[in-house]
Amino acid sequence: MDLPSAARTAARSLEGVGRELWRTQVLRTAVDVTDEVARTSCLVLAPHPDDETLGCGATIARKRALGTPVRVVVAADGRTSHRSSIISPEDLAARRAAEARDACRLLGVVDTDVVLLGYEDETLAERRHELAAVIAHELEAFAPEEVRLPSGRDWHPDHQALRGALAEALRGRRDQPRVREHPVWLWMHGPWDASPDGPWVPLRPAPLITGFFRRSSWTTAEAVSTAGFLDVKRRAMLAHRSQTSNLTGEEGWAVLDAAFLADFLLPNEIAFPVAARTR
Repeated sequence: MDLPSAARTAARSLEGVGRELWRTQVLRTAVDVTDEVARTSCLVLAPHPDDETLGCGATIARKRALGTPVRVVVAADGRTSHRSSIISPEDLAARRAAEARDACRLLGVVDTDVVLLGYEDETLAERRHELAAVIAHELEAFAPEEVRLPSGRDWHPDHQALRGALAEALRGRRDQPRVREHPVWLWMHGPWDASPDGPWVPLRPAPLITGFFRRSSWTTAEAVSTAGFLDVKRRAMLAHRSQTSNLTGEEGWAVLDAAFLADFLLPNEIAFPVAARTR
């Protein structure tokens, strides 16, 4: 193994240890808000089909079991999640739309409360103002007490752009819902803002230290119990068949495997509350 490869391996190993320490601390110190959240109407924003299920599927199911209103808005269509010689991007987008409706139906959200905006993947940043206007309309029409969405510190640009669009939609709004961000890629890779594909700077001490101790990703988590709703969340995850199985049989078809899904099938779903001044 050459030196750069060894350095990258060491960095990944160190960040893996740090990620597990961070996760353990987040789970240990999270404040249980299950009873409050279960009865709070909610607008769920998802960058892509499946983010709603991974991040807060059990929370959605718990709300709906009590009759609490939930509306799900999915921004991008997921057409570029896989490259295939068998299925076109347009067909994949159609499949992912159907999967999102199937998953939400399992969680108790009726089709009329699932909004698929159909933007192409990785275009949310350039369409941020348009997306913000759509979110503002949803906030006005649905008037949720709470908004849930993936963390703006997830490495994926669509996740970050959706968070920015929400901030724009909320700016100057008198009636402010509670905003809670659930970690998706942040949960998988830790709080150092790193893409799994790099760049990998050996050991990267500065992001490690600041990410590890940054208050917003360390001490302010809230937890919603998944008790009684893990099975339906698991089934909703598997409804996203293009993501959890090899849809075409092609060798390069990436799959969210059992180990990946297990990280989102825990006794609690975690979210970080966002202070009004930072929205």
